[in-house]
Amino acid sequence: MVLPWLMVFYKLHKIDLWLQVKPVPKPQEACLLGCAIPTGYGSAVRTARVERSSTCAVWGLGGVGLAAILGCRDQGAARIIGVDVNTDKFDLGRHIYRT
Repeated sequence: MVLPWLMVFYKLHKIDLWLQVKPVPKPQEACLLGCAIPTGYGSAVRTARVERSSTCAVWGLGGVGLAAILGCRDQGAARIIGVDVNTDKFDLGRHIYRT
């Protein structure tokens, strides 16, 4: 499926916490900690402000989407619906949050 458009949402935040990770990870692994996880988790916790017992839908079950599922789970969502065109990703989504 090819989309004729692309939307990108971003927000800059001041970071008051620094991490030192040892041993130094490969760039492919470090990018998850520096981008996908804060973006997805923050979108559920800070931007969407998921409330306890709510129902959430997450489009895309890549790094950002899976982190959004974690944010929804930690906020107490009762039901999380994962949507992706790649059906191979559903098992990992179910493993992170069984719903």
